[in-house]
Amino acid sequence: MIREGDLICLCGELGAGKTTLASGIGNGWGAREIVNSPTFVFVNEYSDSRGCRLYHIDAYRLRDAADSQSIALDDLLGDPHGAVMIEWAERIKEVLPDEYLQIDLVAVDDQTRQVKLEARGERYRQLLETIVIRDA
Repeated sequence: MIREGDLICLCGELGAGKTTLASGIGNGWGAREIVNSPTFVFVNEYSDSRGCRLYHIDAYRLRDAADSQSIALDDLLGDPHGAVMIEWAERIKEVLPDEYLQIDLVAVDDQTRQVKLEARGERYRQLLETIVIRDA
């Protein structure tokens, strides 16, 4: 289960399913709000029944890694009561911490996605062991 301090990086081409996966992650986490794309606002914030926050970032429209300062990325990553999920994380990789879970998505066809999970750090190796992937 995703917990406070976690960073989940979603990578893949346009249409690979990052937002759909983010919605599933947010719902599974317990978001009380509708989980949708933050493309035009850059960051959506969701809460759960415990008072924790999940920050959902879309880095697609950021010009470069330095532009992540405009969305206060360091503050979001440092929130002791929050977890962070970033779509298009590969665009700002230079400013990400060393440890996170990376999920790469590739659209094989209209109905099929190839998923690669990469754990960077012990916490994320443990998290990876708890993930169950089901065919839809």
